[in-house]
Amino acid sequence: IPRNSSGVNWDSLSTQLQALREQWPNLKTGIVRPSPQTPYKDVIKLMDQLKQFKFEGVGLSPLG
Repeated sequence: IPRNSSGVNWDSLSTQLQALREQWPNLKTGIVRPSPQTPYKDVIKLMDQLKQFKFEGVGLSPLG
């Protein structure tokens, strides 16, 4: 996920998710694999954005 000086670049992420949705309209699953340093609030916000872009199977992969 792209970052800027204040953290995650949410606008850029939305643009990328929209492009994924347009390129693969049948894509249904989104798995989030955060690094150990990722703030919990960012993980939740990312999962929320995936849901907004109609990803039905949103999951969290263990750290590793």
